[in-house]
Amino acid sequence: MRLQYSENNQRFYFSFLTRFLCLLFAGLLGINGTVCLAASEEDPEESDFPPGLLAVYQTGQTKIERLDPQVSFNWGSDSPDVRLAAGPFEANWTGLFLVKGDGKHRFHVYLQGDVELLLNGETVLKGSSDQPQWINGKDVELEFGEQEIEVKYKKTGNGAVIKLFWSSERFAIEPITTQLLFRETGRPDLALLERGRLEFKASRCDRCHLSATAETSLPAPSLEKTSTGLSNDWIVQKLTEQSGKHNRMPECQMENQQARDIAAYLQSTSAKKVKLPKLNSKKPKDDRQQGELLVLSLGCLACHVVNDLGRSDLFGGGELSQIGSKRSAQWLLQWMRKPETLNAHHRMPTFSLSGKEQRQLAVYLSELKNVKAG
Repeated sequence: MRLQYSENNQRFYFSFLTRFLCLLFAGLLGINGTVCLAASEEDPEESDFPPGLLAVYQTGQTKIERLDPQVSFNWGSDSPDVRLAAGPFEANWTGLFLVKGDGKHRFHVYLQGDVELLLNGETVLKGSSDQPQWINGKDVELEFGEQEIEVKYKKTGNGAVIKLFWSSERFAIEPITTQLLFRETGRPDLALLERGRLEFKASRCDRCHLSATAETSLPAPSLEKTSTGLSNDWIVQKLTEQSGKHNRMPECQMENQQARDIAAYLQSTSAKKVKLPKLNSKKPKDDRQQGELLVLSLGCLACHVVNDLGRSDLFGGGELSQIGSKRSAQWLLQWMRKPETLNAHHRMPTFSLSGKEQRQLAVYLSELKNVKAG
């Protein structure tokens, strides 16, 4: 079977390439709204090809719609959505799938349940499994461009799992990610609901308020090692001043004395201090310059913000523009060496850094003080 090239490809690729180049130039040049301003402010749902797939979930007579960035779920015995009762359900995803090049391809799914995958109305994979396992489709000849995709799923047992993958003559099996999935028309109403759900979770609203959601938000940073690297003055400032734009800390509106009481309590009840390593920098100026280059080149800016550079989305790592006012160079060095000793529930990625690179990063970051971001 050979799937045909769509007449919409020219429009699709012009839109895709325009957005990609705008994001690329803005990111590489560190531009603050002077280039591709319209692209950066554009609502994705109003673009020619909004990202993600339209999903329809149904349990009994109850049917709901939502936008899913990709098809990669392990629900187990839970409901796929808080608006649906637990138990058997059906799901259907529709949209456009970007094929990166001509040639033979094969689709794969890690599955518990029933699934059928169609491209341009033709079935390219179909299977069923009572336990999570791999199901492989047949080889199919695809042409460069976008294809209409539809995924039909049904939960048939105690658990529900579906994760889509593909492979070709040129690349090994890899996930079908959101960068390959689009829709021809936007749904601002569904996008608004999804943004609200993510904001609710990222702001940890359910930590204080009851919610119908079965999801549990991420915990706030641990206070177990407060006495290691945090001064009373910094805690007081944190509790009494306005939060930064990348900060998820609620506005406590405390009086100065209240904040000092809390700081004293946290320091007195904190677990035993972690012994921090010594940091010997014979050439601090050189270390600072090299540390800055490492921050720009290692991928730190994918999760963090330093002054006008980088990004920190709802679940990002936060702003580092004033991290030196909060943490010492010794603390930062320990964080890069063994973050688990400072926070057992950390989300810091593991980097293969030499001792020299760790020192350079610690020196640079520790000198970021009183620098206003954005």
